[in-house]
Amino acid sequence: MRNKFTNFVILLMTVVLMVGSVPVQCSALSKKVTKAPYTDVTVKKVGADTYEAVQYLKQHGAFKGVITGKKFYPNKVITRQEFIIILGNIYGDDKIPVTAEDIRYKNTSTNVEGHRLIQLTSNLGQPMAWPVSRTTPRFTRALAAKMIYNFTQLDPAFAPHH
Repeated sequence: MRNKFTNFVILLMTVVLMVGSVPVQCSALSKKVTKAPYTDVTVKKVGADTYEAVQYLKQHGAFKGVITGKKFYPNKVITRQEFIIILGNIYGDDKIPVTAEDIRYKNTSTNVEGHRLIQLTSNLGQPMAWPVSRTTPRFTRALAAKMIYNFTQLDPAFAPHH
């Protein structure tokens, strides 16, 4: 009798130890909680690549002076001045190529800003050349954020300086 009881206790302790060693997953604790950079910028609304770009640029202060409040308005057409302000916030105003026409709030295009980024590569000490599209799609804040984010990832010299 004592032998059966001892075996039962050993078996019970083994089961308790095995169950206790299994990590208990609590759904509330295991989910990674990340706050959206703006209320209208979520992965579901803008896509993962735009979400990542906006979040990265916001962390580096890119939208200071351009975005006020809690909304980003990703589908709003960006102006040349807004694009220049974003680049200035990241790299410093002295590095950004600007013309007299740029300081007005005028709609811009991927072609114009692509050439600006090419000029910026020289100013950052790492001149590059690549073909810029001649098409000028509706250049929204979301598209600008993706374009600038992709630019920051091209070379370590293009990482945000601020």
